[in-house]
Amino acid sequence: MIVLGVLIFIGHRSMIVIALCMILVILGLRLYLYLILVWSVSVVMSVVEDNCYGLEAISKAGEIIKGRRWQGVKLVMIEVFILSLIYAGYNALKTSVSNSMVSQLSIGFVLVSVSVLTSVFEWAISLVFYYNCKRSKEEDGGFMYATVPQETNDYEGAIP
Repeated sequence: MIVLGVLIFIGHRSMIVIALCMILVILGLRLYLYLILVWSVSVVMSVVEDNCYGLEAISKAGEIIKGRRWQGVKLVMIEVFILSLIYAGYNALKTSVSNSMVSQLSIGFVLVSVSVLTSVFEWAISLVFYYNCKRSKEEDGGFMYATVPQETNDYEGAIP
C-alpha cells in the first residue's frame, strides 16, 4: 500500500490524488506496524508456550493483544524510530569517514554490534509486552490457554 501510494503521488499532482496517497500511506503504515506487533508477539508465544507455533501462534497473538493494541503499536513505533536513528547515523558516518577498508569495516562492526544489541532489547520488550497482555487477559476473566487432558482407556470396573 505504501509503495502504491508513493507511485500514485509521483505520477499525479492534484490535491485529491495527494490526499488519497496520504491516506494509503497512513493505512499501509498502520497495517505494517500492527503486523510487526503480531509477528513479534507470535514469535515470543512460539518460544514460551508449549505446542504453539506457526499460524496458531499468530492467531493467538492477535487474540491476546486485543485490549492493548495501541500500547503495542506505540512500542513498535519507538523500536522503528530507534532503528531508523541507528541506520541514519551509520549512513552519516559512512559518508563522512574516509573510504579506507579499515574505517569502513570498523563502522560496519559498530553498526552490527548496535543492531544486535537493539534486537535483543526488542525481543525483551516483546516478551514483557506478551506477559503483560496475558496477565491482563487473565485478570479480566478472559481466556487462559490450558492443556486439554488426554482421553485414557481406563474404564475397567467403571461399568459392571
